Amino acid sequence: MKEGNLGSIRKANKYVSAQCENQAEELCQSPDESSFALLGGKIVELSEFIKDKHNVHQAIKNMVRTIRVLYNGAKEEKNASKKSSVTQATQRTDAKRQKDLSPAKGKGNKVTNIVETTAPAPIDPREAKPQKGTKEAWTKVGGRKNTAQKRRLRPELIIISKKGDMTYADILRKVKSDPELMDLGENVSRIRRSQKGDLMLELKKSPGKTAENFLGKVEKSLGEEAQVRARKQELVIECKDIDEITTKEDIRDALEKQFGPLGLQDSAIRGLRKAYGGTQTATISLPTEAAFKLLAAGKTIYEKGIEAAIISEPYRNNKSGAWTADETGKAAIWACGNQAIQEVMEFPEVGFVRAKIAGIYIYSCYAPPSATITEFEGMLGMLVSDARSRNPKIIAGDFNAWAVDWGSRTTNARGRILLEAFAELDLVLANTGNVSTFRGTGSGSIVDLTYVSTTLARRMTWFVSEHYTHSDHQAIFLQIEYGPCVDTCSREVGNRGWSVKGLEEDAFIEMLLGGQSPGGAATEKVEQMMGRITRACDAAMPRRRILAKRRSNYWWNEEIAVLRDACFRARRICQRSRARPDFDEKRLAYVNLRGKLKQAIRTSKREYFKELCTEANQSPWGTAYRIVMKKMRGRTPQLTCPHLLLDIVTALFPPDKGERKQHKRALDVYTIPAVTEEELMQICRRIGDNKAPGLDAVPNRALKLAVKTRPDWFISVFETCMIEGIFPDRWKRQKLVLLPKPNKHPGHPSSYRPICLIDTAGKMLERVIYNRLLPIIEYKDGLSERQFGFRQAHSTIDAVDAVLKLARDAMSSKKCCAVVTLDIKNAFNSASWEWIKSSLAKTGVPSYLTKLLNSYLSERTLWYDTDEGSKQYTVTAGVPQGSVLGPLLWNVMYNGVLVLPVPKEATIIGFADDLAVVVAAKEPEDVEMYANETISAIKAWLEIVQLDLAEQKTEAVLITNRRKRNTINIRVGGHVITSKPVIKYLGVMIDAKINFRGHLDYACEKAANTSVSLARMMPNIGGPRYSRRLLVAGVVRSTLLYAAPVWEEALACESNRRRVNMTYRLVALRVCSAFRTISGEAACVIAGMIPIDILASETRCLYETRKMNPLEKDAECRKAARRESLEKWQKRWDDSQRGRWTHTLIPRIEEWIQRRHGEINYHLTQFLSGHGGYRKYLHQFRLDDSPLCPECGCTPEDPEHVMFHCPRFLSERRRLEDSLKTTLSPQNIVGEMLKSEGNWCAVNTAIKRIQEELGRAERARRTRRTEGVAA
Repeated sequence: MKEGNLGSIRKANKYVSAQCENQAEELCQSPDESSFALLGGKIVELSEFIKDKHNVHQAIKNMVRTIRVLYNGAKEEKNASKKSSVTQATQRTDAKRQKDLSPAKGKGNKVTNIVETTAPAPIDPREAKPQKGTKEAWTKVGGRKNTAQKRRLRPELIIISKKGDMTYADILRKVKSDPELMDLGENVSRIRRSQKGDLMLELKKSPGKTAENFLGKVEKSLGEEAQVRARKQELVIECKDIDEITTKEDIRDALEKQFGPLGLQDSAIRGLRKAYGGTQTATISLPTEAAFKLLAAGKTIYEKGIEAAIISEPYRNNKSGAWTADETGKAAIWACGNQAIQEVMEFPEVGFVRAKIAGIYIYSCYAPPSATITEFEGMLGMLVSDARSRNPKIIAGDFNAWAVDWGSRTTNARGRILLEAFAELDLVLANTGNVSTFRGTGSGSIVDLTYVSTTLARRMTWFVSEHYTHSDHQAIFLQIEYGPCVDTCSREVGNRGWSVKGLEEDAFIEMLLGGQSPGGAATEKVEQMMGRITRACDAAMPRRRILAKRRSNYWWNEEIAVLRDACFRARRICQRSRARPDFDEKRLAYVNLRGKLKQAIRTSKREYFKELCTEANQSPWGTAYRIVMKKMRGRTPQLTCPHLLLDIVTALFPPDKGERKQHKRALDVYTIPAVTEEELMQICRRIGDNKAPGLDAVPNRALKLAVKTRPDWFISVFETCMIEGIFPDRWKRQKLVLLPKPNKHPGHPSSYRPICLIDTAGKMLERVIYNRLLPIIEYKDGLSERQFGFRQAHSTIDAVDAVLKLARDAMSSKKCCAVVTLDIKNAFNSASWEWIKSSLAKTGVPSYLTKLLNSYLSERTLWYDTDEGSKQYTVTAGVPQGSVLGPLLWNVMYNGVLVLPVPKEATIIGFADDLAVVVAAKEPEDVEMYANETISAIKAWLEIVQLDLAEQKTEAVLITNRRKRNTINIRVGGHVITSKPVIKYLGVMIDAKINFRGHLDYACEKAANTSVSLARMMPNIGGPRYSRRLLVAGVVRSTLLYAAPVWEEALACESNRRRVNMTYRLVALRVCSAFRTISGEAACVIAGMIPIDILASETRCLYETRKMNPLEKDAECRKAARRESLEKWQKRWDDSQRGRWTHTLIPRIEEWIQRRHGEINYHLTQFLSGHGGYRKYLHQFRLDDSPLCPECGCTPEDPEHVMFHCPRFLSERRRLEDSLKTTLSPQNIVGEMLKSEGNWCAVNTAIKRIQEELGRAERARRTRRTEGVAA
């Protein structure tokens, strides 16, 4: 390390402490990390440099690739050596994993179905089109099936369905009050609701107390008001591969003949449907005992799930997180099921790619026939080097090699090289028999190979399938059993939850009113209260259904399925009839079927999407919105591998490394304030109905109803918790949800954003604590004013504005200014509880809150779903994300970095965990020096509080007017960061000149992509109505206006304003269903959308008003700002030279956009804009041979002539004027429309009829012109 940099660090340590100085010097004396990283960077740089060079010899390229592989191996060994400090518990876990991966006798083994195919990629024919002459090889990998669990016998039920006007709450009251049903109440374990809303009484398993015993008594008590029936548990099984002539009666007779009397009724055979290959599948409903008898005989067949595909020469490459490919894109691995990719190659190679799925390293390979022997040898050498240290593994693909070992007639050079290369690895050839994997024109060969590790080969089944694969290659199925993995727990964490749509409030309230107030200690009260709320949910709501199968596309139907199967058969017949006399006939049949299939798909897509767009009137954010926005997001399967999830959870929620300290409790001079009912209701109003619940699965709507029904329960529980200083363990559980980050490698902890779901009742207690803690924390400037995150009246705009204010002040003083953004690794989940407690102790928190917060920050647990069931992880650090107290506790601890003594030329600004260091100095060298000192001080403080700085994510920009030196180099630990022209800070692009051109380009590109996607659900004809379109357009508007108070001044530049308006115009056209030739001014007026630059100015005005007068009412400010914006818009509309016909119709904008009725549509927009089926408009774009009206002869056919003067539409015009009782003109027609909804509908109907007549006339003229040209 350079002496100058070391001096900067030592100078910075003067501002912190001696402990920081020792830690910093230790970091400076270990340059191995930076040297190793520099070596890796150079290797990558060299590899990228020669990749596309045609004048570099192939041997040199292979040598560079080998170096990259060796570097990757050394890097992994170096990372592995760092794990020597792992705790004993972690080591035991690793030992257990190794044990689980080895096959064991006498234990139930979990089955993984690995389907390997050397046929082409399993591309869904509903999404991809086969290309001629394309050869593909692919391998499907099926995920591990859950271990067969012991089936639990469900209790018997009494189901009550209401008939008359009696509610379920009345039914409950009547059943409870009937003295003859007292023994029924003693035998009911719980009351819940069915999916149809029926009331279900679940009985205890008592001998002699069956549902039939109570059925008559309940029927007698309820009479004709309800229908009562008893139900025992039944199981539904499927019987497959039945011949096509078998009937339901034959199945019933055969089952009873083979297994004895099963008690089958006529309705037991629910269905008999056609299956593949002329077979049938029967669905049979049996009593539990009979079903177990059938299952014990081993006569059930289950379907093996397909989880992944190894693909060679795919038709197209997917860019989602479930797909990885080699450098050429010819070899790929696709996680197409529920199993996610756990690990991928950092640097993809040529000819092969690696991914880890379900604990197995899978290699997809493709060696093209055109590759030379030298290239083939080089590819295999790199493959062997990469696979040598990884086990267990599967290597499969199209090698285009022949050898007698796998059934070929002879062994060629490629085959010998392949056998010699794989001899170094512990692999077994899976190919068996002489079945051809490639079947061309009248011939076949075996060129698609599968090699597996010996540990996997012991329980392996391999065969070539005859399933159609869109290619001449056959599908290969590989089934492997491995790992003794027996777990009887449910995979789902927590309860299945309830369907809040079926909530019957009367029944819910009745269940709560009948109970007594909870008693005992705090923990006991919580358990009693939540247990009663859970039972009330069961009685008032049905449970949610969980669909295990993946839904098909919205346009899929039975007709397409039948056509697809027929097309597959026809193509296979056509391919196999090459060089035969009937080839042309077979090919013609296939082409016809393929055309019908394409046409059916197009028609179905069009019709179904129209229906979805129409449904957007009721739900603008429904299926249509999700479909069009799905293109902007990739699909990544949810992780379920227990070992991978444990690694991710351990990395995201690291254990606390600090020592436990006893903090001195503050003197308690306060009395514990009581929880009032008003406070409770205020907390209740802050809870959103649609927010996800925690592990208890109680819907927020039901919980709010419980608070309003029994507020005394909640007040008693919360006050007892504060008196005892206990935060209940039940409310310290959190359910983990991993959200994949876009464009990140799957399987790496940093590729996921953890979200923790906490019970809403626990959040209510947190809010009670928050209301008492916040005034103490904020008292007398307890937090730095430079912390803008998680605080009232502070936002990201404030933080960005503070940074830019410092930069502008520096530029006005002719100084250089550097803005450096720092990122903290996994900040919120790594916050030390001891440092939080220590920081709280300095703020004078009362002792009852100190005790309560100590309980809150202890014994917290995290639950997550895996293939082996729900797992529990003990959390010892971090503030719970998604909690109420978490942000406040973070600010208390993180305040220390904002008050660090740093050079006066530097300022630290924080927003949550994001830090921005602003340094202003006269010379760039001084800026570097002060920035290095400040960053070193921050890094030392972070090490003390056990937080880590993500050094490689540091970014810097030098803001200066100088032309000579406009970059600086800043040292952050072992990295040297060079300033960039533009950096991103809190979503705003900050450039070196602060002109915001980079930000406007970024925002416009993002908004344009969104606008293009939304345009699919907003066609000109059909789709959602105008008001829904306007609502959806708010997505684009909010994207463009983000942080507008900061960059609004950039719109003073004409080029910037034009760029933003062009993007905004795209969505305005979709809102008003206009042609693309209409001007932006007219489109905004018709759509009622204020121009984006005026909206930006309004946003900035509101921001500055709130900043200067924070006590002024927000509603009044908004009205004043909107009034000023409308005045600006009106003046611009009057002065504009475009859209004059629209201005004639709509001279006053305010009256138009503030109307209470009236929907804009395709036909009305044509009239209002003048851009539509008028001959003058069509002739302007050479779509008609004359602009004149065919009736009048010498008058141009424009909207004014057609609507007000043309004799063709005289009857329509008179009918409309009679309806409105006035003479219409261009100056008063819109005014008449705005008077009432009836007037609007009358004008709209007349315009639609006229436009349709014009359209018919235009199509007739076009037909005559076409026939004339043909003649």
